[in-house]
Amino acid sequence: MEQVYPIPTTPNLIPHRVSAFLDKTRNVIQKRGGGGVGTSAYTVSKHGVVGLTKTAAIEYGKAGTLINAVCPGAIYTPMMERLQARDPEGETNTTVEQSPAGRMADAKEVDEAVVWLCSKAVSFVTGAVLPVDGGHVARSRA
Repeated sequence: MEQVYPIPTTPNLIPHRVSAFLDKTRNVIQKRGGGGVGTSAYTVSKHGVVGLTKTAAIEYGKAGTLINAVCPGAIYTPMMERLQARDPEGETNTTVEQSPAGRMADAKEVDEAVVWLCSKAVSFVTGAVLPVDGGHVARSRA
């Protein structure tokens, strides 16, 4: 069984001896377009991971290293449940209303996307940025 590293990592950030043992790397980031007041640091960090994922995929592609990013949307967690309860008209509920799926993701749905990217079925996918967001990104680009 392949090892999955639970932290964002790329071969660029670890010694080459270690990276030789990795054949797949996944970066998990929350994908939000940004643009809100006071979100510049948040937005640039997310776009930075996307750029790093694509660049590292190019740099390490011939070595057989597959590097992809998973970009989950809103995930239903106890924290999100508390936020919704505190502010029923707030951003978390607006996000759900604007989602084509009409709901938040279950954490297991995001896990399954990561497991798929780690599977042997994914042998030619690299540099991909996979939104697992119920169609939120598709709506923002339509």
